[in-house]
Amino acid sequence: MALEREELWSMMTRFHREISLPEILEMTSKQTDSLRNDLNGHLDKIYQEIRGLKIEVVALNGAVKRIESPRWRKSSKQTLYGQS
Repeated sequence: MALEREELWSMMTRFHREISLPEILEMTSKQTDSLRNDLNGHLDKIYQEIRGLKIEVVALNGAVKRIESPRWRKSSKQTLYGQS
């Protein structure tokens, strides 16, 4: 009976090592590759949005500086009051 248990155990570990484990590793590898690709795609979109926002911030900062400049204030007052 002890020999049967040892043979059964040996057969089960061999089955696990040669059949089950490679199949499990292959399935998880495919799933992680798919998830990694999805995640990278989402991150690329986020980085593109951030780049676009950075460009807008630079443009807005430039516009605010122009509006706050004394030259702009002087010319806008003249235009508002009909003075050219």
